Amino acid sequence: MHPSASNYLIGNWTGQLDRFVNEMQVGDIVVMPLKSDGSLAIGTVRSDYGFDEHEHGEHFRSVAWQRADVDRATLRHDLRASLGRVDQEVPLLGG
Repeated sequence: MHPSASNYLIGNWTGQLDRFVNEMQVGDIVVMPLKSDGSLAIGTVRSDYGFDEHEHGEHFRSVAWQRADVDRATLRHDLRASLGRVDQEVPLLGG
């Protein structure tokens, strides 16, 4: 956890990690914001949750990425709004 993170932000991270570990299932479609250019990557979950204690304590799931170039502007407004700026809020998501 980041030492200056607010209780709200810590709660947000905790909820997202809980969904990543306990609710996400093989076959689910995932959308990940890319920091590099602001586009979105879309893929399908291919593995159960894993934790690699030998590799910096990383949480992981295998994903088969179908697209990595989806412009946010092409999404409906309500879907864009639901994505928010998760790439800035969740330290687990690199870009």
